[in-house]
Amino acid sequence: MTGRSQAGLDAAQKQLGTGAIVVSSDARSLTDIDALASRVKTEFDTFDLLFVNAGFSIPTPLESVIEAIYDEMCQSASNSFQVSASKSFQLLRLI
Repeated sequence: MTGRSQAGLDAAQKQLGTGAIVVSSDARSLTDIDALASRVKTEFDTFDLLFVNAGFSIPTPLESVIEAIYDEMCQSASNSFQVSASKSFQLLRLI
């Protein structure tokens, strides 16, 4: 389980238990994605399933959303998926 909010990570760890691995990682950060892939490689070598669900928003009243805000939200969402998936695909165990 990954996330950016320490409070959210702590809550996830509590709910999932000590058998779960909870890691601080920002899906928008290439450095964080590389570090996460490296950690998975070190600890597990491969994995069987990848679920990428990175959400990002800029809280803005609907009538105030300008093209730059919309573009940033869409670009961040699509980039985080693309980079996470491409970096992680190398570690995916193909059956």
